[in-house]
Amino acid sequence: MLDQGPIGTVLNEGYRLATTGDGAGSIMSDSFTKTDSPVCVVDDDASVRRSLSRLLDSDGWKVQCFERGEDFIAYAHEHLVSLAMVDMRMPGIDGMEVLSLLRNFSPATRTIIITASDDEGIREAAMKHGAAAFLSKPLEDWELLAAMHRALDAS
Repeated sequence: MLDQGPIGTVLNEGYRLATTGDGAGSIMSDSFTKTDSPVCVVDDDASVRRSLSRLLDSDGWKVQCFERGEDFIAYAHEHLVSLAMVDMRMPGIDGMEVLSLLRNFSPATRTIIITASDDEGIREAAMKHGAAAFLSKPLEDWELLAAMHRALDAS
C-alpha cells in the first residue's frame, strides 16, 4: 500500500518515492546514501546502456557502462564496484559467468541481473550464485531503482 507523507510516497517499509514540485521523483532508501563508486551497467545493447545511464544519472548516480563482460571484469579488478547491473545474455562472458567471477574476487559487489528472457531456471541459478535481484526487460524505472537500493542496503 502506498502512503503519502511529508517526505514522499512510501513504497515499502524503508523506501519512499521522493517527488519534487514538477512531479519528478526518485526512489530513496531511509538507510543508504550514494557512494563515489559508480553503478556499472553491463549490456551488449547500446540502447539499454544509454537508457539505464540516463535513468541512473537523473537519479544522481555515477554510471560506468560496458558493452562486454570481459571489459567490465577487467575494470572491476582495478576499481571498487559496489553495484553492477548485468545482462544475462551477451556474447563472450555472459551474465552468469560475470556473476561467478565477481563472487570469487569481489564478493562485496552487489549484482542485479537484467534479462529479456525470464526463465525460472536461470533466475534460480542466478539467485543461488549471489545475484541481489533478477529483473526482466523491459524494466520499470521504479522497480530497478528499488532493487538497487535494496541490494546496496543489504551489503
